Amino acid sequence: MLTSQAIFVAFFGLVALWFAVAVFRTQSMVRSALALLFCMAALGAMFLAMETEFLGVLQIMMMATEMAIMAIFMVMYSTVVICDGRGVLLPSKGRNREE
Repeated sequence: MLTSQAIFVAFFGLVALWFAVAVFRTQSMVRSALALLFCMAALGAMFLAMETEFLGVLQIMMMATEMAIMAIFMVMYSTVVICDGRGVLLPSKGRNREE
């Protein structure tokens, strides 16, 4: 008979796998980042369910740092900077708009 610990580990493992697949299946950077967030949170919860508190808390703390860095890169990637020949910044009309 399965114990509640084994059920929780299996559940969080399946959730982590589901969101790990969703990271690569989605086209949006934001949805991919959220799927990665939920995947890492499920891994942290799985460690906590296995009674390895140190690894669970470490996983969640690393996830928080990783998400902050990813947010910075997402903003940098989505921002378009246009300069003229003299190095003066010009207003951007957006990445997908016609000029």
